Amino acid sequence: MGIPVAIEVTRALGLDQYVILHKTPKIHLADAVAEPVRSITTDADQRLLFDRARIGDVAGRRIAIVDDVISTGASTGAALRLLRSVDANVVAIGTLVTEGSLWRSSLGVDAQRVHALGSIPVFRPDGAGAFVEDWVG
Repeated sequence: MGIPVAIEVTRALGLDQYVILHKTPKIHLADAVAEPVRSITTDADQRLLFDRARIGDVAGRRIAIVDDVISTGASTGAALRLLRSVDANVVAIGTLVTEGSLWRSSLGVDAQRVHALGSIPVFRPDGAGAFVEDWVG
């Protein structure tokens, strides 16, 4: 879901280049740079994959990470580790919305790099069949 957002952010900033980090294996990613991740949306162990052929596009360059939602910070943290492992300089993290605030502790000092259009709570069962807002998450 973050790919269309990243494409439009790139266009809006007048930039002509973006790279994609994948969670699903693709044939061209057989030799990808990989970083383990377990996100809230899948609740399963996965790998974040980056095409080795694109390392030259990010190594030594200032880049921004763009995603649709940041909830626990797991995917964003994996993206940070992966991109830094290929010498990218992450200067900003953009997202449509943040969910709860667990991501802040997960990202540590990198949480200050996050810029969101809005924030939403995590909804938890209240034990009586309804849901309540949880801003901590």
